Amino acid sequence: MKLINKHRSIEEKIAALQGELQSLQGEEGYKKEQEFFNELQKLMAEYGKNEGDVISIISGNNSSKKIERKKQKARSTKVYKNPNTGEEVEAKSMNNKIIRQWIEDNSKEEVDGWVVKEI
Repeated sequence: MKLINKHRSIEEKIAALQGELQSLQGEEGYKKEQEFFNELQKLMAEYGKNEGDVISIISGNNSSKKIERKKQKARSTKVYKNPNTGEEVEAKSMNNKIIRQWIEDNSKEEVDGWVVKEI
């Protein structure tokens, strides 16, 4: 009985949606939008254009132009030397595991001063 009830419920929902669809199709605004859409589809087919082409034409964007991006400068590798332990570490950022530990033990400014050279 569970499945029969579920089936009836779905059929009721379908009937309600079909009524809503017929109501929508009877509205004047829908008819105008549908006519516009159909005409636009015909024009796109006639001129060999797709939706992306139409959007770029309307918005004024030319998709054939490439966007120039600024190239980011690569980070230089720094060599840090802990004066307390004599340990040396090469890193491109302060996010290195060992350097983070040094910052916790000391201060960021102090660890910044431990840079021996930049590669």
